[in-house]
Amino acid sequence: MADTKFKPGNPGRPKGAANRFTKLRDEMLEAFDRLGGVDGLVEWARKDSDNQGAFYAMIARMLPRPIEVASEGRLEIIIVPQGTRPPGEPSCSEATE
Repeated sequence: MADTKFKPGNPGRPKGAANRFTKLRDEMLEAFDRLGGVDGLVEWARKDSDNQGAFYAMIARMLPRPIEVASEGRLEIIIVPQGTRPPGEPSCSEATE
């Protein structure tokens, strides 16, 4: 397997450039719109019970999965919206430097 770590002088993807997943997501959303959006999806799901099963399977994969944690003490979880951080906390890039 090729060495995928960045070498000195290789800054990686330019800042602001979309990654492959972002491009795929945008293309899938465009296809969704062209196929009728929500109304088209509802019509498709109602056509056949197999379609309804496929629809529910897709939804189940998109929902967050339960997290089980064993702890003997207090567990504190802080959820911070992307692009923000608590006062005094370093950003992800600052924390890894």
